[in-house]
Amino acid sequence: MRKVWFLLTVLVFLLAGGMVAAEETPALDVTQYTLDNGLEVILVKDASAPTVATNILFNVGGAYDPAGRSGFAHLFEHLMFEESAHLKTGDIDRLIEQVGGFTNAYTSTERTVYYIPVPAHQLPWALWIEADRLASLVVSEENFENQRSVVIEEYQQQGRQCALWRSF
Repeated sequence: MRKVWFLLTVLVFLLAGGMVAAEETPALDVTQYTLDNGLEVILVKDASAPTVATNILFNVGGAYDPAGRSGFAHLFEHLMFEESAHLKTGDIDRLIEQVGGFTNAYTSTERTVYYIPVPAHQLPWALWIEADRLASLVVSEENFENQRSVVIEEYQQQGRQCALWRSF
């Protein structure tokens, strides 16, 4: 019986502590605007850690694949990590990791999201990399076939069918 009362007391303190923490949470500092090219920018300031993250969201996911074909949104997610006009295959990950960050992305039914968390002083570098790959992605036959194979293998490992064209 003592254990039950002890656990209930701990639970009450945890819940009360959570309510106090929730009340002390400051409102988000959000700035939102649209660039001349139509890109919507949302900045959320949080000075609780010396880090930043770029997060680029495209409202295109697996649901937008052509009828009878699958994996295209996921394929282009992979291709975005290949090469650009100024970066060779592997450079994006290597350069971001050298400054203490990492890159990742995911594709869902409705969207594809790319993100790069880095130390705050490296934000200009992360933004330059994002801008470069968005403006000058290189989709070569070699990159396409390489990533096509990777995506098909990922789908097979998940027990899903993937029907990507052989070339572009």
